[in-house]
Amino acid sequence: MNKKSIIISDEELLKQFCEGNTLAFENLYSRYYAKLLYFITQMLGNTENAKDILQEVFIKIVENKCKFDFNRKFSVWIYSIASNMCKNKFKHNAVVKKAANEILYTTSKIEEVNTTINEKKIAIRNAIKKLDIKHKQVFILRHSYSFSFKEIANILEISEGTVKSRMFNCIKKISEQKEIQEVK
Repeated sequence: MNKKSIIISDEELLKQFCEGNTLAFENLYSRYYAKLLYFITQMLGNTENAKDILQEVFIKIVENKCKFDFNRKFSVWIYSIASNMCKNKFKHNAVVKKAANEILYTTSKIEEVNTTINEKKIAIRNAIKKLDIKHKQVFILRHSYSFSFKEIANILEISEGTVKSRMFNCIKKISEQKEIQEVK
């Protein structure tokens, strides 16, 4: 007998959790733990700090589960919480500049290859590291997580026009990098 698994939406799981179903929360936790840990680690550049922030994100979800606006997407809400906590971490640390330079430190190690494609990837990653935190957030949310401009605007609590402007500036800054131009 072929069983088809039924995928319950994040929003439905949150409704069930509001009604007391702790298994629903465990499912949300399982769905988002690794993705959020990677996102927060990219923002902070430190896995241990990221794990602390991630636990705080889930605590906020538990504390505010029934305050969620079910007209929104759960993924946008949870990434908004994570993004705001990262911003707060930056505000309370005197190491904002250092964190911005190390934000992509934990990304996967790049194997050195002599092909043009891999050289371009390396050059682009190096160019992304040079971006300031505001531009880096937009770039990562768009290209690593495929969020729409509107969703990014909601996550970062800025206008959609600002998101588009930052994305335009990211691409312009990346394409102007000497390393990128040499690979072309």
